[in-house]
Amino acid sequence: MKKLIIIILVFTSLACSTKPIYTADGDGKKLKLVDYFEFNFGNENDGFYEYVIKEDQYYRLSIKTSGNVETHISIDKYINEKNVIELSQLIEDLDLSAWKNFKGKGGNNPEGDSFNLRIAFKDNSYIGAKGFMAFPDDYEEKTKQLIDFLDNLSKKV
Repeated sequence: MKKLIIIILVFTSLACSTKPIYTADGDGKKLKLVDYFEFNFGNENDGFYEYVIKEDQYYRLSIKTSGNVETHISIDKYINEKNVIELSQLIEDLDLSAWKNFKGKGGNNPEGDSFNLRIAFKDNSYIGAKGFMAFPDDYEEKTKQLIDFLDNLSKKV
């Protein structure tokens, strides 16, 4: 009898999750929600930048710089679910899923530019992309939009 009760309790706790996996975008289409977001880029000469959004009990935005940057930044702020939905929509609009499994290597210069993008969604899907002196064709345009969004978000909250 004890085994049956434990199974029911586990099933009930899984079935009653309070965090949605999807939401509707502006067109009513299913939009996957971000669970974890990490984007870092840079080089040895100009420094490195790291943007992370993760959920522990609440959503947090962390922005850090390291290395040879003009101004060192260390931001750690709470953000809300609306901000995560906006990021999820931006990822969809930029079609970052096209970068999934991108692994580029374009040279052996130890001071070259690199990037690493990791996005985990609440439905357990994942986008991972990285490159060293090699980037997806639309890298500059799309990362500018991502960085602008994240920088603006850090100023709002």
